Formats: sequence, C-alpha cells, structure tokens
Amino acid sequence: MGKVTERENVTLATRLNSGSIPCSTHDLALSVALNYFKNPTRISRLGSAQLIARMSMIKWLHEKKVAPMLIDSFENTLF
Repeated sequence: MGKVTERENVTLATRLNSGSIPCSTHDLALSVALNYFKNPTRISRLGSAQLIARMSMIKWLHEKKVAPMLIDSFENTLF
C-alpha cells in the first residue's frame, strides 16, 4: 500500500529471520507486519493495511501456512 518502503521491509525481514529459529515465509511476513502495526508512530497510517493483513492471515491460517501462536500474538497486538 506504499506506507512502508521496500528497503525497510527487507531490512526488517532480514533482521527477524536471522534468529536461531527459522520461520516460514508466511510467519516472517506476519512478523514484519506486526512490527509495523505495534509501532506507535505508524499506527494511524496503517489502519487499512491492518485489515488486509488480517484477511491474509486468516487465509494462511486455514491453509496451515502460519503458526497458530503467531496468530494469537498478531490478534492480541492489534486489539
């Protein structure tokens, strides 16, 4: 949606994916989004993006592409 630059996404995804526990592409995508959504300086600009991210998350959950614990964290953070 043009609210975050590609460079910011790559930098954050690289940092998050460099941990000792590997994650799936979908888990990583939600983790990156979650970092933006919980950032107080970005919350007001990302309202529409939250809806789109939640829709993707639900689809991925039904397809068993994301960790259920990450879903809980994602939902708890948004609310």
